[in-house]
Amino acid sequence: MIRQAFQLLLLTVISGLAVNTSAQSFRSSLELADLAYNQGNYYTAAQYYHEVFQELKEPEKTAFPYGGATPKKKNEEFNTYKYVIGQLARSYYFYKDYPKAEAWYAKTVSLDEYSDIENLINYGICLRANENFDEAVIMLNKAKQQYRPKYIENDGGKLVESESTKGMYKRIEFELACAKFAQEQLKVNSAFVPEKLDTLVLNVEDASNYAASLMPNDKMAFTTTRTIVDNPSSKKYGAYRNSIMTYNLIDSSLTPLEFGFGLDRNAAAPAVNGDATAMYFTSWSNDEENPQLKIYMSRPLNDSIWEEPKPLNSIVNLPGTNAKQPSVTKDGRMLYFASDRKEGFGGFDIYYVRLDEMGQPFGRALNAGDNVNTERDEETPFFDEVGQILYFSSKGWIGMGGLDVFMAEKRSNGFGKAQNMGYPLNSSKDDAYFITASDVNIGYVSSDRGRNTCCYQLYSFEMAYYFVGGTVLDAVDDTYLQNVKVTLIDSNGLEVAIAYTDDLGKYTLPVTKGRNYKVIYNKDNFLEDEMFISTALIYPNDTTDLGVVKLITTEVGRAVKLENIYYDFGKATLRESSKEVLAKLARQLKKYPYLVIEIGSHTDNIGSDKYNFDLSNRRSQSVVDFLISQGINKSMIVARGYGESMPKVPNTNPDGSDNEANRQINRRTEFKVLEYRFENEK
Repeated sequence: MIRQAFQLLLLTVISGLAVNTSAQSFRSSLELADLAYNQGNYYTAAQYYHEVFQELKEPEKTAFPYGGATPKKKNEEFNTYKYVIGQLARSYYFYKDYPKAEAWYAKTVSLDEYSDIENLINYGICLRANENFDEAVIMLNKAKQQYRPKYIENDGGKLVESESTKGMYKRIEFELACAKFAQEQLKVNSAFVPEKLDTLVLNVEDASNYAASLMPNDKMAFTTTRTIVDNPSSKKYGAYRNSIMTYNLIDSSLTPLEFGFGLDRNAAAPAVNGDATAMYFTSWSNDEENPQLKIYMSRPLNDSIWEEPKPLNSIVNLPGTNAKQPSVTKDGRMLYFASDRKEGFGGFDIYYVRLDEMGQPFGRALNAGDNVNTERDEETPFFDEVGQILYFSSKGWIGMGGLDVFMAEKRSNGFGKAQNMGYPLNSSKDDAYFITASDVNIGYVSSDRGRNTCCYQLYSFEMAYYFVGGTVLDAVDDTYLQNVKVTLIDSNGLEVAIAYTDDLGKYTLPVTKGRNYKVIYNKDNFLEDEMFISTALIYPNDTTDLGVVKLITTEVGRAVKLENIYYDFGKATLRESSKEVLAKLARQLKKYPYLVIEIGSHTDNIGSDKYNFDLSNRRSQSVVDFLISQGINKSMIVARGYGESMPKVPNTNPDGSDNEANRQINRRTEFKVLEYRFENEK
């Protein structure tokens, strides 16, 4: 948000010091470039490196004498050329001008013959950011193939892999997973498409416009870097300061907000409570070399003038740390924010804290936990009080690239697992400052998507919520099962939501349209079950019924009928459809190798006792043989035939006539746990 301001400022300052850049020597330009790069002023560095590049004598011919072949001329000029294009690639990469960075990295990796892993990783990230996902996967796989661990001797004299190479491999794996995730996302049928808001008044070019906060009377506060205050004596403050304005959603009028700050201070990322009696925002000073980001609060005096803001107390603005991007609930009693305090998981984490009647924090600021925060940055929180969902942006969870928007359900003990909001809400660039309107089905997000290399812009989209649900029963007697843990797993194997069944065995899970999921059912004393679902054809703002799931008991001696086990008439041969059912049962049993089970078959009373006893024995043995063929330990499974000796219901009606429906019930194959036998038991 302040990147362009600082970069252009330094370019102006250094140019002024140098008096006449175009007349400087080759070496001076290179020194200025290196100085800017080492200070983190990458835009300025790129300008000077480009001047050096232009001054090289026919650099393309020097480096590529045979139309792109491996360079042959290993002289000083070539070495300088190689260094400069590498620095150009890195400067544009860190400045996030990915189109230019991609072009320079293409030259760089060809010159080092694809041997520098850092260049390969960064090149892959640029390709992904520019939506060249297939090429990104190829390049990141090259980096993975080139990876070689480096071992160092620890204090005990033992060789261990260095943290730096472990970190590099972890980074490759993460970026590769993100590129593959993006590939999959493009296959999804879009439920909504973000649309850029008013480009004449709100989203003006060459300025960032971001971080919307809805206010009463159809107004929206937002941050902008456009020139608002004419201050010719200080282009730094007049042109590039972050400031807050309100935008009227009806007539498109703009109102700059005046807080009584001097021109040296930035005000950004506003958050307004429900009745607009308080505004929280991030502020920092341009005069400080390493400005501390703090959260301030102000109250309105009229539509455009607000009282002098005061920083929040040390519960939020902890000394020696940064606090930014506040989000306040409508009732003004809870504040969410991002902070880089030491006790976090790494980078910026999401925190939340209660507010008193005066709007000041009290108690402790609580970390949102590891279902939300990672070792990387989590930022721009927003809490939807209606849906009880925390939205935030993250670089630490697998996503399409840069910051992606995620959601996490609020629970009694914290938050559920972060779930990526998916494409097209998320893009291969930064997507952040997600908010929703409580009274209409509209959401807003800030993004620098597309070929935009300058700035965040504001987008809106129609919100669509999707849910799936079902009922869980006890397979023995079809009674409702309460407190079954139902876990939703996405196609990357990530846990994205958890629910528990209620008194009627029912559950509901939030999903995203166009995805593939696995649903896992867990309860003590029952076999774990699962189903695979696709949400391609679900409808918005409704719950799609997944039907009934019956869990098989593992209580000793409690028999349950195995559904859909059929044999050929008068034979023990399993039908193909029955094998599919038993293959699933085998997969379930492999998770419980300590169970000793019995497969028992039963018949009706047609035929002799001897015939039915023999038939039931052979049928149960067929099931056991099939389960053994699927990898079940034969010492843990027993086949037993009961013939007609244990009918569940009478085979005849009270008048003695035949009851075919009851006979069908009595013809069954049952599963029963005989004992629990662990490895140390004989």
